[in-house]
Amino acid sequence: MRYTSTRADLDQDFSTVVASGLAPDGGLYLPQEIPQITPEDLAHLADADYATCLSFVGRLFDGGALDAQAWDRLARRALKGFRHPAIAPLNQLAPRHWLLELFHGPTLSFKDYGLQPLSSLLSELAAHDGRPLFILGATSGDTGSAALAAFRGKANARIVILHPHGRVSDVQRRQMTTLNDDNILNIAVEGSFDDCQRIVKALLDQRSAQKREAVLSVNSINWGRLLFQTAYYVHMGARLGRPFALSVPSGNFGNALSAVLAAKMGVPIHHLIVATNANRALSRIFETGETVKGTVQSTLSPAMDIQIPSNLERLLYILNNCDAKITCNQMEEFARDGRLALPGDWRKSLPLSLESFSVTDKEVLECIKDTYANTDRVIDPHTAVAVAAANRAKGAGDLTILSVSTAHPAKFPEAVESALGISPLVPALLRDLHKLEERFTITEPTIEAVAAAIG
Repeated sequence: MRYTSTRADLDQDFSTVVASGLAPDGGLYLPQEIPQITPEDLAHLADADYATCLSFVGRLFDGGALDAQAWDRLARRALKGFRHPAIAPLNQLAPRHWLLELFHGPTLSFKDYGLQPLSSLLSELAAHDGRPLFILGATSGDTGSAALAAFRGKANARIVILHPHGRVSDVQRRQMTTLNDDNILNIAVEGSFDDCQRIVKALLDQRSAQKREAVLSVNSINWGRLLFQTAYYVHMGARLGRPFALSVPSGNFGNALSAVLAAKMGVPIHHLIVATNANRALSRIFETGETVKGTVQSTLSPAMDIQIPSNLERLLYILNNCDAKITCNQMEEFARDGRLALPGDWRKSLPLSLESFSVTDKEVLECIKDTYANTDRVIDPHTAVAVAAANRAKGAGDLTILSVSTAHPAKFPEAVESALGISPLVPALLRDLHKLEERFTITEPTIEAVAAAIG
C-alpha cells in the first residue's frame, strides 16, 4: 500500500503519510489503490467487536508497517477511554431509521474515533524518529478537544489548536481551554473556521520546510483521520449484513468522504445523504455541480459553519479519475477565483447514489423537539441536521437509514433548551468544566499573528 497526492504523482509510505499533514505539493494524501473488502470479510466481522474491526481496517491500509498483534494492541489502547461497551451503538428512531451514536469517546464527539487511534498509531510507529513532534490543528468545535485529549501530556510533543473566537459553543471551548498540560496552546482567532484552516495550512507548510520537527496535522486533511473513520462504516456494514443508507452531517466533508471510501472498499452503503446547515457549500455543489466561496454564517450547529470544505479536494481527485494535474489546476483556480465545479458526469464516478440538503436553524429546533416527542431521545443540533435531512430524503427508497450522531447533546445545552425547554443531562466528564480556569490566546486572523503567538 503506497500513497499519492491529489496534486502530483507521489509515492509515499504509510508512516510518512500519517505522521504529516499536507503533501509536499500542497495536496492531500490518498492511497494509490483502494483495498477491497469481500462479503466473506464482512460476514467474518459480523460478530466481532469494534476493536477487531478497527484493527482489520488499519491492516488494509498500512502496507505492512505493523503486524497484526501491534494493530490489536493499538486498537484496544485507543478505545480504552470510551464509555459504551459497543463503542458505536445503534438506537432506533423509526422502523427504517436509526441513530449511529458516535459520541461515546473521551470528549463526547465523533472526532475521538479518529484521533484516539491516530495517537496510538504514532506511538506504535515511533514515526517522528525522535524529533520533536509539533501538532497543529484548526477546529470548528470538536476536533480541538478530541486532539488535545489524544495528545495531551505526550513526551517530546507540542500541540497547538486554533478555534474561531466566539464561534464555538461554551462547552466546546472549555473542553479545550481548561486543560493545563504544559504541551498545549489554545489560540482563539478573530475570524471564521475557514480563516483558522487557511492559517493552519500555511503554517504546516512553513514548519515542515524547516525540518526541525515532525509536523503533524490533526484536521481531516490528515489521512489517518479518514482511515479510522472508515472503520465505523465497515463495522456497521458487517453488523447489518445488508445494503443501507447514511445521513451524515457535513462541514469539512471528511466524515462523508469516509463513507464514500468505505463504499468503494465494498461496504454495502448504497445511498449517501450529505446534510449541511445554512452554510451551503456542500449542498450547493451537489445540487448544482458547482459552488463559490461565501461568507460563513453562525448557526446552532457551529462545527459545520464552513464555506471551504477541505475534503472536497479528495473527492474531486476521485471524480477526475485520479488525475492529479487536473485536480491541481482546479484547486488553484478555486483559490484564485473562488469557484469550484465538479465534472459533468460526476455521479457516475461514485460507488453510491448521493443527495444533499441544507437544514435551517428553525428546522434544527423542530427536529430536536419532534425527535424527543416521538422517541424520548435528546439529540444535539448537528445530529438534528442529519435526521432532518434523512426525513426529507427520496433517494434511499426502502433502505435502512443510519443518521450519524456526531456529538453528545450536553455539548450544546442552549440549543437543546431552546427546542425543549429543558437542559440535557450532563455527563460526569462535563460537570466541572465551568469551575476550571481557562487558558487561551486571542489573535488577529493572520499567519503572522498566529506564528508569533506560537513562537
